[in-house]
Amino acid sequence: MSPTKPIDEALEEAVTETFSEMAFLDAIPAKKPESNPSGQLFSIDVQGEQTHRLVLDLPLPIKQTIVENIHGCSWDELSSSDIDDCLLEFLNVLAGAFGRLYWGDESRYKLSFPQVSVGPPREPDAARLDSFWFDAYDRLFAIHITREG
Repeated sequence: MSPTKPIDEALEEAVTETFSEMAFLDAIPAKKPESNPSGQLFSIDVQGEQTHRLVLDLPLPIKQTIVENIHGCSWDELSSSDIDDCLLEFLNVLAGAFGRLYWGDESRYKLSFPQVSVGPPREPDAARLDSFWFDAYDRLFAIHITREG
């Protein structure tokens, strides 16, 4: 099961599709900012021929917009578990779109259970870390990907 397109193209399409269809936001590729503050992160493993860990690194304003657009109500009306569940499901859909676009519609790949963590993503010994930056209405966010091999 070989990739059907480069990882950056598959990720860009997955981000564009998921942000547009689920959160009603336009997200486009962006350049890396000078500083990269990292807070709450959402991660998931996508396992095909290789295992890729996707780490969604969103600033608070984008998290709020995603959650409010999906739930159709104010952030303040939701519990912290509702917010985390929404963002984890959002990441699950994003990871599924990435797997489909990276390995193709007919491929078999597995998704792990998405997780919440705090702090910058750590690079595993046998993995390679790449960061991809996106802009959603002048707010930057990143998706970090670690790959085996």
